[in-house]
Amino acid sequence: MSYKDGMLVVGTDEGGIMIFDERMDPQKASAYIKGHLRPVSDVKFHPTDSNIFLSVSHDSAIKIWDIRSPVPRVNIGDLNTFHMACEWNGADEFIVGGTENAVAVYSFHSKEARPLPKI
Repeated sequence: MSYKDGMLVVGTDEGGIMIFDERMDPQKASAYIKGHLRPVSDVKFHPTDSNIFLSVSHDSAIKIWDIRSPVPRVNIGDLNTFHMACEWNGADEFIVGGTENAVAVYSFHSKEARPLPKI
């Protein structure tokens, strides 16, 4: 789960993402997105834009969302690993870790994300 500026996003075992807005009813999700096919293992708000968050799942997908839309801005899939954790690295990069010791760093600009070269 991730909290920022009165908003909370929570991934579910069913592949969903619940969004809570404490300005509304803080005990009831203000939105539910069926975002993944398998359990959502981690979600993280963008460090500078409180409308953007990242989600990773056991369905091998990495998605970047705008809380104002049920459609992902970026959808990276078919990576053949269960993603277990994600974290923003500044405003323009994010890191994803998964099974089989898989760690990848991606660059994020506007509507695209791409893996950075391995060092």
